[in-house]
Amino acid sequence: MGLFVYAIDGQQHILQRTKDIVAAGFNGRATGKHKESYYPRGYLTHVFDVINGVSRSFTFNPHLNEQADARNLLQCLETNSLTIYDRLYFSVKMVLAHIEHKSFF
Repeated sequence: MGLFVYAIDGQQHILQRTKDIVAAGFNGRATGKHKESYYPRGYLTHVFDVINGVSRSFTFNPHLNEQADARNLLQCLETNSLTIYDRLYFSVKMVLAHIEHKSFF
């Protein structure tokens, strides 16, 4: 059908606790009201070209916000594309982003 096929998903990475990583805004995962884990976390949201087997784009952030990252990454994809997500991405905002972008999900 001439569609580009992509998959978008996220992943959490545990980082080394160094001064520059902490200064860049990366911190630990909340373990209580005023506590966090020692090691900082980084959150990757990745667009993968399913047909060609290559990475298309990604974001790496200190805060978990995969849905917003996915909507932003959608802008770098062709309008005649099909994007596959896991169930945690589905939302009204995501549907509206695809309608505006004229792409499929």
